[in-house]
Amino acid sequence: MSAEKTKRFFASLGKLSLTAALCGAIGGGTFVGVTKLVDGNENKEARTAAVEAPAREAEPDEGGKADAQEEDKRLVSSSADDRVEEVAPSGSSVSEVARAAMPSIVSVTVKTQGEYTDMFGRSTGQMYESEGAGSGILVAQENGYLYIVTNNHVVAGATEVSAEFIDGEAADAEVLGTDSKNDLAVIRISDEDLKAETKDAVRLATIGDSDALSVGDEVIAIGNALGYGQSVTTGIVSALNREVAGQDPTTGQAVSQKLIQTDAAINPGNSGGALLNTKGEVVGINSSKYADTTVEGMCFAIPVNAAKEIVTAIIQGTYEELQKSAGYLGISCIDVTSDVSKNYNMPEGVYIANIAENSAAKKAGLMEGQIITEFNGEKVTSSAALSEMIGSLKGGDEATLKVMTANQGTYEEETITVTLGNRGDYEETEKTDEKEEAPEMEKPETAEPEYPGGSFYEGNGMEGFEDFFGRFFGR
Repeated sequence: MSAEKTKRFFASLGKLSLTAALCGAIGGGTFVGVTKLVDGNENKEARTAAVEAPAREAEPDEGGKADAQEEDKRLVSSSADDRVEEVAPSGSSVSEVARAAMPSIVSVTVKTQGEYTDMFGRSTGQMYESEGAGSGILVAQENGYLYIVTNNHVVAGATEVSAEFIDGEAADAEVLGTDSKNDLAVIRISDEDLKAETKDAVRLATIGDSDALSVGDEVIAIGNALGYGQSVTTGIVSALNREVAGQDPTTGQAVSQKLIQTDAAINPGNSGGALLNTKGEVVGINSSKYADTTVEGMCFAIPVNAAKEIVTAIIQGTYEELQKSAGYLGISCIDVTSDVSKNYNMPEGVYIANIAENSAAKKAGLMEGQIITEFNGEKVTSSAALSEMIGSLKGGDEATLKVMTANQGTYEEETITVTLGNRGDYEETEKTDEKEEAPEMEKPETAEPEYPGGSFYEGNGMEGFEDFFGRFFGR
């Protein structure tokens, strides 16, 4: 390969980082969260859902009252047989399902603060307040609190959060915890802040099984569309396990989620609302839509099965332990996209740029310069997707990787079994290394010429690819 072609190849990869590649836009369209920004002066009455709460069921007898109360507290059930009764019997109409499920859906209002900038993007020192609207699902009631699950992007940066219930009453809420990578958040409201009438009107959502969904199944979306209050849309499951790439607003890293795609309209304000099956069970948490003038009906929801463990851990106060126990491989990598693969005859996957010392990858014999193409039998298309696959497992779990190794202009396939480490162990090691690192010495001035943007090869995260070219082309 000529030096000029090599340079063009580096340039084509210049936008990639060692952690992941962001594919937020495709063909001019964009995946966007569906939080509605509303006018603070908007008529409050117009945003109240005019839906009658269903009649409450008869109280259980004394012998079953304690069991019923314990059942109501459950966010999830261990099996289908252990689940609370169906919200609506099979064969119910959409209106019956909606009427039964709406008491478990809330309208979330958030207030955020921002700073005005001038035409050059400079701070003016003047602050402004804006209001946004989203949705939430009542999932648990215990320890004197009512717990509501919503999207992280609904409450991120909020200075005030409140929830409005089926009866039109609202109460202040606090953000209990968030998982920005999976776009999940839990807010809670003290029982003392709820009126008796509101407590009678609301009910906890019944959690379904998103793994039982099939393409073509009818679904119902309920949420606070456009900030006007609860509304209902219907559609079908268009696709399952649809990989959608985005960016973690906390870390800035690219993330990948496998979502439910539906043509049920999910409009601004629907974020955090419920996607229901025909029994009225929550099978998804509405989160985003594909926004483009040429596209219709591409909306997405987080599968409820993917959210259960995270939400439960946030409510129970074990989220930090859950994160520390997640699987960890210990590599940094660069995406080899389909375009790069075709143009340069490289396997599609993720290129291992660096391997951490004493990591699971190091112990398994993985080497810098290899390209991971499969993880546990699933094709690897991006570092974000690989991270999601690894994070779905626990430390100590075994995983089987297929890797391609460059050898004199060709690639040889190899299968490697790796025992994943615990993410928490590596985080502690990194903190220790940072503390023990010697203070940086002041570098002497040099007479090297300066170029706009700096050297092409320095400080741009491409050192791993330089090593790759050396191995692959014998340089």
